[in-house]
Amino acid sequence: FMKFEEPRKKEAIEILKNALQYASDEKEKEIKKYLNTSLYQVLTYVLVNKKRIGGFTYLNKDKPYQLINPMTDDHEYVRASLVPSLLDVVSYNLAHQNKNFGIYEISDINIHDKKEMYLGIALTGEEKLQGELKKVPYSFYSLKGYLEAIMSMLGINKSRYQLKEWELGGIELHPGRSATLYLGKELIGYLGELHPSIYSTYDIKNHKVYVMEIKLSTLLDLVAGNEKFRSISRFPTVTRDLALIVKDEVKAEHVIEIIRKNGGALVKDVQVFDVYKDEKMKDTKSIAVTITLGKEDATLKDQETNETIEKIKAALLKENISIR
Repeated sequence: FMKFEEPRKKEAIEILKNALQYASDEKEKEIKKYLNTSLYQVLTYVLVNKKRIGGFTYLNKDKPYQLINPMTDDHEYVRASLVPSLLDVVSYNLAHQNKNFGIYEISDINIHDKKEMYLGIALTGEEKLQGELKKVPYSFYSLKGYLEAIMSMLGINKSRYQLKEWELGGIELHPGRSATLYLGKELIGYLGELHPSIYSTYDIKNHKVYVMEIKLSTLLDLVAGNEKFRSISRFPTVTRDLALIVKDEVKAEHVIEIIRKNGGALVKDVQVFDVYKDEKMKDTKSIAVTITLGKEDATLKDQETNETIEKIKAALLKENISIR
């Protein structure tokens, strides 16, 4: 084994720390570059008023710092979350007739024993997919799409993190349209639709707003210590859409699990792109998914695609999930 003298050991540790910090900084730049393609970046005040310190503290339960001699009452406390500040930006823009937009902020949150970097996103109105030609309303799945894209950019496999049903209580988020994000057993984020009762707090009227907040530094630290190379397949993928009818209590996560389990290695991705329910559907709902199939070493044949899809359909039917 190589043995360092104490001064050289400290130097080696410092070099390693700098290398890891550089890798983390580069990943942060990549994330910003990606988000800038569809969202507006904002920078809000670290200091907030008393009304804004009690909300959205799901990731940080510490008592916020209070300035002894603040310049104004509006800048008296050090914030514990980015979301209240983002909602103030949303409210201001809606009041000025800007009705379709998404914003994000990456900033440090000061916690008593350390400083962590958070990412916050807020969406309202419609998203432009092809300029003015195609628009779709923002939804929970818009946030989920941003989250999964960031995880993919960082090389974090879906098996390493979990989206779970809302369990944190509180009054800020709609429990049936929100989720928590876990890395192992650690809560590192949340995402969802604002609860109807909270809109008046931010003077937001007649608009749905969706928010997400995650501990970005936790993800960047994870990547810096576990960097892996993943080659991109040279062979094309194939996509198939399925429209499914399920019981109201069946979660999309369960449907995806069935598809992945029975599709095997050929299933590269499964995305929910629509959830629909109307008055005629008493105790059921419709879930539409896109299944991406492919191979790493060859072009997928039609027969392989059809056999895999049929196997998936059979497995879904066994679970009393019908196909439209």
